Amino acid sequence: MSECPHPSPPQGSVTDYVESFNGGLKKLTVDLVEQYPADATVKRVKNQVMLAMDLTPLCIIDAVGPYLFQYQEQIYAGDSAFFIASEYEDDLNASVNVEKEDAVRYLLPRVKAAYKAAGDPKKSAYMQTVQDLLDDFLEYAALKAPAP
Repeated sequence: MSECPHPSPPQGSVTDYVESFNGGLKKLTVDLVEQYPADATVKRVKNQVMLAMDLTPLCIIDAVGPYLFQYQEQIYAGDSAFFIASEYEDDLNASVNVEKEDAVRYLLPRVKAAYKAAGDPKKSAYMQTVQDLLDDFLEYAALKAPAP
């Protein structure tokens, strides 16, 4: 029996993957607010992300997914040290949205500190959530891709 040279087609719908992606991102966002309950900026960014997910759910996966994709090797390797060490300067310098760039620059140290302070089970859960986000994005992208 010969092996098929093509990966199997995605099993869900675009809606399934978008909802799963946004659900994972909501979980991470809410957890960050729980880590910084008195931080108004963290709450404001959470509210903006939640509103964007509610109003235009495709925008979030279309914006965040490609960033995850460019780091897929490190994500699937579970290389948290890479993410903690990186300052993401190239990504931030390429940003055309100054408000978004400022928010990311503000949030990055808080995300890293929350991760470092978490116990091993929580760190594993965070990494699994990010891997799931990437999986959802890849399936979503495969469904959106034009047929050959």
